[in-house]
Amino acid sequence: AFLGIVDIITRPAADSPRARVRLTEGANGLQERVLSLRQQFGAAAARLTVSQQRDHGLDPIDDDHRHQRLDARVDWPPNADDSLELHLGLVDTLAETGTGEATDPQRHTDSFANFAQVRWRRQLGGDDELKLTYFHQEERFDDPGFLLSPYLGIPGTSVSGDLHGRVLRDDLEAEHLMHLGEGGRLVWGAGLRRDRVSSARVFATDDDVVQRQSRLFANFEQHWRPWWTFNAGAMLEDTNTSGPRLSPRLAVNAHLSEQTTARIAWSRGYRNLTPFERRADIRYTEA
Repeated sequence: AFLGIVDIITRPAADSPRARVRLTEGANGLQERVLSLRQQFGAAAARLTVSQQRDHGLDPIDDDHRHQRLDARVDWPPNADDSLELHLGLVDTLAETGTGEATDPQRHTDSFANFAQVRWRRQLGGDDELKLTYFHQEERFDDPGFLLSPYLGIPGTSVSGDLHGRVLRDDLEAEHLMHLGEGGRLVWGAGLRRDRVSSARVFATDDDVVQRQSRLFANFEQHWRPWWTFNAGAMLEDTNTSGPRLSPRLAVNAHLSEQTTARIAWSRGYRNLTPFERRADIRYTEA
């Protein structure tokens, strides 16, 4: 987040209904099927959700769409201080595309994504917490593409425009929440990330384009009387493409009433270039 901290909290498996079914029917072949089951295994709770969405698109365009999803989560507290969360899922999307023209024929495209996340938490007392998270994600895309014929006006030639690609991300992060006296708390941690992207069409090579990142971050918050909250934080980030960079942030909050807060903040941030921005080399060769 550029101006603050984003903490996304998902629903634990134990808070889900024992069983849930949703069926939807609509115009243009719109269908949705959702089935979710929750089961308790001693202290562990597990949830499995499968769903499918499909539609026929808009006439007269051939743009049928089918979207399948599986999501599973297991929460297990081995003791009073520790908890282990396993979350995994996959999404597969098949679609019809193309206008039927010679340069954009009707065809099937397939995009697939899967992820797995393991998170361990330990309560240290006094609401302090230690958290370790590992995340893996993979995305693939296949488009048989098109043929440009004739190429550059030369009879008997054609150019293939098929597009295939894969993206892999591995991320490891440790985070420590500490309460420092009355009204103060500190969150700090470190992380490592590796992204691998491959697409012979986009990068003109069969080798992976690799981007590595290491980061060290901290954010301090102090409440002073009922009216003031002060924040100070920074992230030191180092990548194999840009080198080390520091992103600091300071903020002061004046709580004028229960519904009104005045805020002034200063920050500096950097955006890492994507592999496409750094290494794109799209070439079309004669088929």
